[in-house]
Amino acid sequence: MSVPAAAVRTGEAVRRDDVVDLARLMACTPSPPGRERLLAERIAEEGQRIAPGLQWRVDPFDRDRANLLVAEGPADYQAVEVMAFAHLDTSLAGLEEYRRLTGCEPDAATGGTGSGFAVRDGRLVGPGVAVAKGPAAGALAALLAGHRTGTLADGTAVLLTSGGTHRAAPGSGGFAVGLRRALESGLSPKAAVNVKAGAPCVLHEEPGSAYLRISVRSSGGPLMLQQSEGCAGAAAALARLLPLIERWRATLRERDPSALCGRDVGLGALAGGLPDKPDILPSVSWADLYVVTAPGDDASEMADELAGLLETDTTSSTSVSVTASMPAGRTPRAHPVVELAAQAWSRHLGPAPTVTGWRGSTDGALLRHAGIPVARLGPRPRSAPTGLEAVDLAELTTFARIDAELLVQLGDRREKGGRA
Repeated sequence: MSVPAAAVRTGEAVRRDDVVDLARLMACTPSPPGRERLLAERIAEEGQRIAPGLQWRVDPFDRDRANLLVAEGPADYQAVEVMAFAHLDTSLAGLEEYRRLTGCEPDAATGGTGSGFAVRDGRLVGPGVAVAKGPAAGALAALLAGHRTGTLADGTAVLLTSGGTHRAAPGSGGFAVGLRRALESGLSPKAAVNVKAGAPCVLHEEPGSAYLRISVRSSGGPLMLQQSEGCAGAAAALARLLPLIERWRATLRERDPSALCGRDVGLGALAGGLPDKPDILPSVSWADLYVVTAPGDDASEMADELAGLLETDTTSSTSVSVTASMPAGRTPRAHPVVELAAQAWSRHLGPAPTVTGWRGSTDGALLRHAGIPVARLGPRPRSAPTGLEAVDLAELTTFARIDAELLVQLGDRREKGGRA
């Protein structure tokens, strides 16, 4: 299929220096979850300087949170017709979280401090560069190219949100706080391109995700009063449940092995008792699971399924609840955003491999669940020092050019009355 000359011209107008400069700005500005406003404001300030004809809107909320909407035409959620999107934050909220998860004392280049960015051996290296900040920089560079060439339709935008994908902020109602805010404010584009890194192909559907909490109650009390044959407290009861959880995980992974989306379970948090007084055995402990879900799965039903399995252990009382969730979503393969993205992939990168069992979930699932067509594509993360991420600069620039072509083509279809 031939590509409109305007789209080709826009892709060719993407500047590698723009990609690098925007990625540097994003990686060198700390933006842990819930504290993205500073980064949004710095990007907007720089954007106003280099492209004052675009609209750079910072949408602050919840004290230090903010989304950034950059648009050709009005910077209003309800005016967005076509967009590329990613998120502003890095995964960890600073040094203390890094210490807790790694057991290491980070040096100056790790732990989300905002330092450590470099262009090294053809790669960008820095905090959050691969998964979101690099691709987000590429999408902004694509929008700049379209603005310079005059090829963007009004309503074409890049949305960078607060909260990432898998951060369960208290009282937020689930994951992806910033994207939920945009949807509640009227965001409803005709098509969206998810520029997050990861999959080696164009994804037209993605897994969902959920956090499940297992609460365990058992006998507890002073350690010296426990009988040798008695219960050793809730923490020990929880330990006895781990083989059952692993059995459930294996069962989930074996379902629909040839499907694009897979399922999985990870045990990422355990708690019970008092670290400063371990001579008291806790009567309550808990574990939080990360569950990857496939289209059609219901997190509450999965929680009930796991609870039924855990009840076979009669040494304790257990319950399973859903603390946050985002359903899996699917966009028809025949939708223009998927078809155009697949064609662009083939032109720039060659044939895409067949993927099955993909278990990487993003906030694109939230848009699909809202009925918004989404195609996901982006560069592959590369190896990097602990606490940092890396992405190949040439590959990232190629995806920025793909983003530019897609934004022009999708906007052009909308203006001509086609299915956007």
